[in-house]
Amino acid sequence: MVDSGQMMERFRHLSRDIQIGLQTSFKHLESLKSKVEDPSDLKKINTALNQIKDAWDSYYGWVLLSSLDDEEEASANCAPGYIDLRSKVARAKNVRQNSLTQKGLKVDLNEVQYSIQIQTYIPYFEQLLDLILDNAIKYSLRGGTIEFSTISDGNHVKLMIHSIGPSLVKHEVERLGQKGFRSENAKKMEISGQGYGLYNVKRIADLIHAQVSFNPEIKILCHSDGIPQSNFTVKLTLPESL
Repeated sequence: MVDSGQMMERFRHLSRDIQIGLQTSFKHLESLKSKVEDPSDLKKINTALNQIKDAWDSYYGWVLLSSLDDEEEASANCAPGYIDLRSKVARAKNVRQNSLTQKGLKVDLNEVQYSIQIQTYIPYFEQLLDLILDNAIKYSLRGGTIEFSTISDGNHVKLMIHSIGPSLVKHEVERLGQKGFRSENAKKMEISGQGYGLYNVKRIADLIHAQVSFNPEIKILCHSDGIPQSNFTVKLTLPESL
């Protein structure tokens, strides 16, 4: 039987090597674009590399979430470190730039303060941001804006993610984050899902000693294909150190 700690260590090394290799490949492609007359082949290579990157990111996230069944083991396999909050939010945006472009979405980071540092389990925090942004992208209307903002009081940092999505009725609000729950209007949008996104957000938040709340507004802003849309805010309260 392979020791789970050794397996996670090997997995982290593999992840690092793959990410470095992909980053290097993208840099070489950028330098080649100005030197060739027909860049069509380069575009195909770029597309293929992005597909590999997206597939690996998806698998990497799945491995991290799978380890959350045992929180002590999950913590043991991921040492805490200090991060710059704005840079991690920017990373989440950049990783999903293809998805954002396809839906014509913008991510506004103007209200995210500079030089806020927190101590946390870095891979899990990255996965937490990815899940929240994925959910916002998934349900946002084409051409919309997803806004990030921060407030710091010296002991805790509040990170808010604002977007517009399918409205909820009052009795549905308390079920947000429950395993397998999707609102009726979310189902009507004919977007595939199993109700695990916000559920896993809560699981990771618990692991990294953060508080998370989901705050939909009942007021209807507009309709899209007959489905009412409202403001939706995810609020994370993060300790500055573990």
